[in-house]
Order: sequence, then structure tokens, then C-alpha cells
Amino acid sequence: MNRLNDTMGSISKPHIGLVEDNDDLREDLEFLLRANGYPVWSAARGESFNRQLSVARTDVALIDLSLPDCDGLELIHLLRDDPARGVIVLTARSALDTKLQAMRLGADHYLTKPVDLRELQVTIDATWRRVCAATEHPAQRAANDAPAPNWLFDPFEQTLSEPGRGTLELSGTESILLAMLTSHPGELMSKERVLETVYPGDPSREFHRIEVVLNRLRQKARRQCIALPIRSVFGKGLVFTEPCRQLEARRQIRSSAFARA
Repeated sequence: MNRLNDTMGSISKPHIGLVEDNDDLREDLEFLLRANGYPVWSAARGESFNRQLSVARTDVALIDLSLPDCDGLELIHLLRDDPARGVIVLTARSALDTKLQAMRLGADHYLTKPVDLRELQVTIDATWRRVCAATEHPAQRAANDAPAPNWLFDPFEQTLSEPGRGTLELSGTESILLAMLTSHPGELMSKERVLETVYPGDPSREFHRIEVVLNRLRQKARRQCIALPIRSVFGKGLVFTEPCRQLEARRQIRSSAFARA
């Protein structure tokens, strides 16, 4: 089984997603980033950026705040649900209140235009290190500071809980997906394995069906201000990035009680 760290360790540069409505600046940034070894894709509007996020691998997002169809702060708020993505604001807005708001919403760094490419590179690399640390395999984190599992998955009640945050009620399909992911926290579950588990025998083999389930689950978590620790690794599959305990014992006890009744 591939580990998430194996996937990340083989990549020297993070994949960048850029949203910037100034065509010249966007093209210049794309050119300079690619010239320095960063895979990059870009969008001119918030809506197209959001669509591309669901299909293009994005390790670090560069976000302009003054977009023609939305405020970049809205995009930062959406991205905060995924700890495995870094967020860097790249904007002409220099007001302290705006900077503080962006940081509270989840931005890692806030850079004011014009920005020196060297500063941008250093900031991207620092953000990438933070992302790698956030998605470190649970066994490796345990060796360092032995954290207690902070997520609970109950397949009997079909719920996922983050103590101190709240509990998500799951549909049957969402519960099947999470049963698989939380039983192997930190491990990359291939697209093929996920499909076969959630939709066994499905001849279409369309991973889009899984993405629909995952998007619905993320929206549900967002409404309850829960940052769902599921990362989509583009072209490879899904990983639950936090330690999680499954309450299988209770189901077995109840099943035994029913059998004796």
C-alpha cells in the first residue's frame, strides 16, 4: 500500500493553483513559476478556479482578493476545509484589517503586490513544508509526540465525530466510504479500490461518482464548521489524513445481544 508521504516525498515542488484576473500578471507568474520548476495551472475568475480545484492537483493556492465574480476571501474560506492545501494571498490590498481577516480565514501567508519572485518562492516552499507536516503519516507523528486519536467513526450510528467540534450524520454511501478511509488513516486508497468498495461491480468505473459523494460530505461538514481531513490526491485516490478510531466494538456487542434475544 502506498503511503501519502511516499507520494509527497517523490515530488520536489508543490503543484500551484493560481487565480488572478490581470491577464498579463497571471501569464507572467505562470511563466516564472514554471521556469523555476513549479507545476502550475491558473484561472481568471473565482468560479473557474473552483471548478478546476476539483480536477487539478493543487498543493498551494495563490489567491488574488479582487476578482471580477467574487471576493478572494470567499475562496480562502472554502479552502480552509482541506489542511493538505496551502493558501497564499497575493493582492494589492494592503489594509491591515483585510490581512487579519484573510489569516483568520485560513491563509498561510499574505503578500502585497508587487512581490519579488524570490520572496514568493520562499513563501511557497515554506507553505509546502507546512502542508507536508500537516499530512504526515499518523505513525510518524506518534513517534514524535504520541497524539490521541481525535476523530471517531461509528459505523453503527453512521456518524463521524471530531470531539469539541461536532458530529456529522452520514448517508449509507458516505458511511461506506468513511469506513474504508478511517480504517487506514494516513494511507492512500487508490481510486480503483475506493470505487470497488463503495460501488462494487459497477461497470462504469466512473470516479466522478465518488467525487459527488465527497463534495456533498464536505459541504455538510462546512455547514457545521468542521474541517474534514480527507485529501484528494489528483490521479491517485483519497486519504484520511488524521488519526481516527472506529467504534466497531459497540456494533459487535449489540449484534451479539440481538442474537441472544
